[in-house]
Amino acid sequence: SRMNVALALTAASYGAAVANYCDVREVLHDKATGRTSGIRVFDRESREFFDIRGKVVVAACGPFTDALRQMDRDASTLVTRGWSEELRSRTSKAVQIDDVASVTPMVKPSSGTHVIMPAFYSPHKMGLIDPSTSDGRVIFFLPWQGHTIVGTTDSPCLIDRDPSPTEHEIKWILGEVSKYLCSDLKVRREDVLSAWTGIRPLVSDPSAKNTEALSRDHVINVTDTGMVVVAGGKWTTYREMAQDAIDAAVRVGELAASPCRTSDLVLMGGARWNRNYHIHLIQDFGVEEEIAHHLSRQYGDQADLVASTMAESAANARLLVAHYPYVEAEVRIACRHEYARSASDVLGRRLRLAFLNRNAAAAVAPRVIAIMAEELGWDAARVKKEQLRVDVFLATFGGPEVLPDRAFRKATSEEIRDAFNRLDKDASGAIDAADLTRVGLSLGKAVSRDAIDRALKDMNCNADGKVTWVEFEHWWYKQAKSEEAASIVSIASSTKRHEYP
Repeated sequence: SRMNVALALTAASYGAAVANYCDVREVLHDKATGRTSGIRVFDRESREFFDIRGKVVVAACGPFTDALRQMDRDASTLVTRGWSEELRSRTSKAVQIDDVASVTPMVKPSSGTHVIMPAFYSPHKMGLIDPSTSDGRVIFFLPWQGHTIVGTTDSPCLIDRDPSPTEHEIKWILGEVSKYLCSDLKVRREDVLSAWTGIRPLVSDPSAKNTEALSRDHVINVTDTGMVVVAGGKWTTYREMAQDAIDAAVRVGELAASPCRTSDLVLMGGARWNRNYHIHLIQDFGVEEEIAHHLSRQYGDQADLVASTMAESAANARLLVAHYPYVEAEVRIACRHEYARSASDVLGRRLRLAFLNRNAAAAVAPRVIAIMAEELGWDAARVKKEQLRVDVFLATFGGPEVLPDRAFRKATSEEIRDAFNRLDKDASGAIDAADLTRVGLSLGKAVSRDAIDRALKDMNCNADGKVTWVEFEHWWYKQAKSEEAASIVSIASSTKRHEYP
């Protein structure tokens, strides 16, 4: 998460236009040649569409790679065979040309769950990796951010914007952990401070029987329409992946290019940083030693921005939560300089507290939201909505509590959205009593007015009779639900009652 932020900030410093919370909705093509010429995106904040044009489009979409390739194919009605042959003649053998009539899946997603445990589960400066676990997968212990990170699973999965771990995966990791520790150290379920799942975009091998055998190397693919696709790979080779993708873009677009600089390019925060940078923060800004070490490690030489903001007021120098070195100034810096647009951005993708301690992140969320409201000018309605969104975000993490064994953990965010759309009969963007009445009538199942009122009361946080998407998603992840609300949702989406939370 901090690496992603550093990459975005570095790109922007070199002139890149960076946009977050924007979804690609269409791949654009030149009408004369059928060549990919841009994308149409949807800004989830402004709710507006806008186009981005370019001589070459590069798709670096991780597990969503095949969705973009299909989008490109669906939108390209003017592609000619002549363009493909011309493109082939200008690309190296390392670049594959997609000539098939329909998109053949290029990526097989695999989920990897990681668990955070207290620091005493690993030595302070030593890690352990074993490639031969009980089922052949790799497990590792590493000291990280004052804790121990343990992983990982490797299982075929559905593609989801917000994947979450299961209790089975957490218990498997804990079971493997116990094999490496001395007999007098008991591995306790309540020692799990946080757990999360990521999706690896593995390049598929048709001869492989399981995802463990799939390649972790990256592949560069060029579609018939000239869109450059980079898929697979891993963090440790991201610069090589970037160089290969841009080299392909230069060839495809016949672009003028200077020699590649990525191997020696210093990321934002690294220009003036050294191992003793924390001493500068202590001496020049009066920052406490533990916090100075934290700021130096997380921000590099950009820690000066945080330290100077701390000096503006005593409040900015306050700790956000006990036992962690995060200060309130970091929230302000995330808003001012790091493109943070939501509380989950700050708690998960800027401070990383959610990845270290789910319950601590939940406890500090109201204060983070209050600071962001000051920085970004949020009104009371936005503040309330943001709290709901944080609750949903943190529900995708595990913690000390045993996760309920419910099928909603298997539902993707798209499936939850589909359930909302089925209830929103008039497509108004909110569910009301008339919608729920029509749901019952359309399925031949009468729903009483009393049941509808109870269901709305359970789902409608604002008590205005209209359940928005944010409220519905929040309701979905709640532990306690009314029977009426759960029954109506199960009727609408033809889902068994026990499959809902």
